[in-house]
Amino acid sequence: RGELALHGRIAITRAYGLFAGGNSRGSSAWAGHARDSADFLSLVPCMAATPGETDAAVHLRLTIDAMDLLHTGHADIFGLISSNAALAPLVCRLREGGRMVHVFGDTFTPRGLISACDAFCNTDELARLATEGGNRDAYAESEPAEV
Repeated sequence: RGELALHGRIAITRAYGLFAGGNSRGSSAWAGHARDSADFLSLVPCMAATPGETDAAVHLRLTIDAMDLLHTGHADIFGLISSNAALAPLVCRLREGGRMVHVFGDTFTPRGLISACDAFCNTDELARLATEGGNRDAYAESEPAEV
């Protein structure tokens, strides 16, 4: 959240993920973390709660909300915390709509997602630097693909 705040006021914060059940690796850990962090980070949880829902259902929900925000003009910059390459088309579409997109992902984030965004922050490196007293070196302009 601190990195995004460097670019302006954070007006909308939402957390997308599988709440319970589902097919996502670590979904129960994610749900617990999201619930614990919601108050601290002022996140609005937008998690799939129906047993049997998949990552695809969560991505669809995220995409619909992002398109709504794009077309209503309520967001100038989008920040996505994900290492999932399936979100690269969404990132490209948001950029085509004239918005900046910052992606926060781990060391294993696919190159396609990194290339699609305006800036990428390696969260593993950010966590490491934060424990050492710094944090700016993990956040750099990516080399975005042409849109």
